[in-house]
Amino acid sequence: MSEKVHFYLTTYTDLFYGREPDNYWRKSYYTNEFGEKTNESVVTAVKKIKGTFSNTATENSPLLVQLLINNPSDITMRLYEYAGDNPVKASYAYSCFIRVKGSDNTTLEFQAIYSGDGLSLKRKNSQKLHEMLMKGGTTKFFIYEAQTPTTQYNFMIEDKDNGYKKIMGSN
Repeated sequence: MSEKVHFYLTTYTDLFYGREPDNYWRKSYYTNEFGEKTNESVVTAVKKIKGTFSNTATENSPLLVQLLINNPSDITMRLYEYAGDNPVKASYAYSCFIRVKGSDNTTLEFQAIYSGDGLSLKRKNSQKLHEMLMKGGTTKFFIYEAQTPTTQYNFMIEDKDNGYKKIMGSN
């Protein structure tokens, strides 16, 4: 099995008439170690999602977030503090608590592990978040670290035209 190394971006002229759904979400493909496109896809927002973060050193500083949705039961979040180019790196794995509020005011609360450069959701929680994103509209996120609850992340996804549901239907 090849390791996921890079992203290869492509368009979907056959399915979406030359553009991706609502230009909010896109489907990309992983490449192998030779830079060749594989058939393993990932869905992400076209641009990193804007938000804020706070900790003992700063308050409401700029945050960028990248969701990597390999499939409905495999979702990872990457957090970019100070809206930088490099995701937060964890020198050791630690727990975070996540609260999500969907467009229909339903809420999810669960725990996830931040390790390496991403916050990986468990299979069951990925599926619940996927179901919430399928409803479209505004989805709000609040994340805080278990050991240092003063480290908090806030962001929202505004998928007014339900492009997530459209692109996941082609996944």
